[in-house]
Amino acid sequence: MENLLTAIIDILEEHGRELGLSYIDEEYGQVEMLDSDNAETYPVTFPAVLVDSSGEQWEQLGRQHQKGLATVNVNIYIDCYHDTHAYSNTRHRVAERMGLVRSITELLQGVTPIEGVTGVLTRTAATTSTNAHGIKMYQITFTTPVYESFDRTETHEVQTVTINAKLSR
Repeated sequence: MENLLTAIIDILEEHGRELGLSYIDEEYGQVEMLDSDNAETYPVTFPAVLVDSSGEQWEQLGRQHQKGLATVNVNIYIDCYHDTHAYSNTRHRVAERMGLVRSITELLQGVTPIEGVTGVLTRTAATTSTNAHGIKMYQITFTTPVYESFDRTETHEVQTVTINAKLSR
């Protein structure tokens, strides 16, 4: 559901400056590529938010309609390098990071990304991990119902093929 990803990215970009975000994009391994000399990607600046879909599960609602549940991960990457120095006032930095995570959660929770196509975003999980170079990732997982209809009004010309075969004995 690339439309869902772009809709969420659009929401984040609309508010990115006031949140202090430096980089917003679809997740395609940009942070992992920091160590690669051959990486052909724009340099990631922090704090960064990278959005990824981890899939949809679908059920049929009739011949032309489906309802699904999409899962989207909003990955917030923050460079914690300055937090590792003596007298860095780590508690203050932790509070700043958690405030950013909270602000992004509040921005997205309950929003309908695509009117008529998706339901509201609902936070279902949150995790953290630390990557190389002191970069911390806060992952917020949202789910949303999604609806899709298939328009089969196109007509296709049926071609008649005649096969002449001669059997020999």
